[in-house]
Amino acid sequence: MKLLVAIANHGQGNRQYLDAIVETWRSMPHDVDIVALSNIPKDLGPHVEVRVGVPSENPRSLPFAHRELFAERRGDYDAFVYSEDDTLARPQQIDAFFDAQAKLNPDEIAGFVRYEESPDGTRTVSTIHSFFRWLPHTVVQRGGEWFAQHSNPHSAFFIVTQDQLGRAIDSGGFLVQPHEGRLHMLESAATDIYTQCGLTRLLPIDRLLDVLLHHMPNKYLGKMGVTLDELDTQVEALHAVRRGELPSDTLIRVEPDLPKAVHAKHVHRPPLTEVTETLAGAKRVLSIGAGAGELEAPLLADGADVTVVPVDAVLGRCCERRGMEVVHGPLDRLTDALGEGAFDAVLMESVLHLVENPADVLAVARVVLRDGGFVVATTPNTTSLRSRREAAREPAARIRSFHESATHPASGRWLRHQLTDAGLRVAAVRHVPLGNASRLATLLAKHRPSLANGLVLATARK
Repeated sequence: MKLLVAIANHGQGNRQYLDAIVETWRSMPHDVDIVALSNIPKDLGPHVEVRVGVPSENPRSLPFAHRELFAERRGDYDAFVYSEDDTLARPQQIDAFFDAQAKLNPDEIAGFVRYEESPDGTRTVSTIHSFFRWLPHTVVQRGGEWFAQHSNPHSAFFIVTQDQLGRAIDSGGFLVQPHEGRLHMLESAATDIYTQCGLTRLLPIDRLLDVLLHHMPNKYLGKMGVTLDELDTQVEALHAVRRGELPSDTLIRVEPDLPKAVHAKHVHRPPLTEVTETLAGAKRVLSIGAGAGELEAPLLADGADVTVVPVDAVLGRCCERRGMEVVHGPLDRLTDALGEGAFDAVLMESVLHLVENPADVLAVARVVLRDGGFVVATTPNTTSLRSRREAAREPAARIRSFHESATHPASGRWLRHQLTDAGLRVAAVRHVPLGNASRLATLLAKHRPSLANGLVLATARK
């Protein structure tokens, strides 16, 4: 096959990774032409064409330069490859792509996922993190093989056939100006092919190990991603869904209609000390809208019985793996399944702002709580200084209504009103900075909480 490979390489960084990638492509059993997309002239050897130019004033727009290149040469190659300069594809991954692609429909593209590797050889799948999740209802069979969609379309790499490139160009969604949307600019450059060109990205769930690409810097180790064992758990759950053993629906939508999915619920949320401490002493805890269970795991370690109503069945299977009891929705059937007065505490982490009528969720909490039991609810602070600046810079980031944004304009005051209106007695409302909070963020949380970025945490009693 004749392949055109475009590699985005800004400045002089990542040269060690770029050289390894170029050498790997040169060893492929295909007729490969390599073009490096750069902002400055550079010599990468006789076998690499260097194409200099950034599509816009923003240096992060460099990866978009592959669009014009592909369009110019759309009739000259059997397939077109885009890659960032630190993501390594080996021959077996390329072979796996073409084998899977042969089974798919013309408007479906076989995708890839990225992994990182620790010094002892342990691999972590970095594609699966934060609010990204498998979409259980998308499991399909093609050519005797099973595929599914994952909500993270970014792998810093894609391959399209000549026919698919033509479809993308003709759609009007490929030859566009550099932009940001659901994802940042770098990620948008690598994902528009899936998200706005009428093509669907599918992952071969029976052989995901064959489409794992190495993110060579390994810079996210210990920060995000799932182990291969947890990936196996998630894939097994997808098969249980397609066999009809688990539901395919979703309890709540986790991503608002906002740029860069700001205020999304992180279904891979690491433990929050503030949540764990607030729930200390509760013997039976219910978590409504649970993710993969990392957040609730410390409660189990402290001796509590934890029941979860997960966002979906795949995440529920992860919770089961951690030792939690799982009850599936929908919301209007939960009270019968859970029992009246069965729990000491109900946790709703970043749930209420993402449901059209928060009272429906809080009504469930009231029924299943024992007398004197308490609710712990969190929500992002959409009135923070950072959110206000973003909305001023980009009007699309402004939350006007749930109907337009798929999220409520949530704050400490908003959360207090929701709990009070549900007949609960609010005991405390505080702000929790997340991650490596700056000194300013910490001061705002203490002195001007309405402007503090992070989560609002409220406790209320029945």
